Amino acid sequence: MSKFQSWLVSRHEAGVKTLAVLFVGGGIRDAQSAETAWNAGADIVVVGNAAFENPDTIREIAEVFNKLNSTKVTMS
Repeated sequence: MSKFQSWLVSRHEAGVKTLAVLFVGGGIRDAQSAETAWNAGADIVVVGNAAFENPDTIREIAEVFNKLNSTKVTMS
């Protein structure tokens, strides 16, 4: 887990609320890291190079977000 992902988990566990929309990207390379970011409080998960390097990655992430009833994933 990256330092940023650790910060997100800490933020979530502390119950921090904000009016800002939190986009999380960078280091999202698989469905597990996308789900970790989402569960930690990300409003939108951004998938970059991983989606282009391995198209199956975005399919796997989409399956996770469908399970979570969320459509808040984007590629950049």
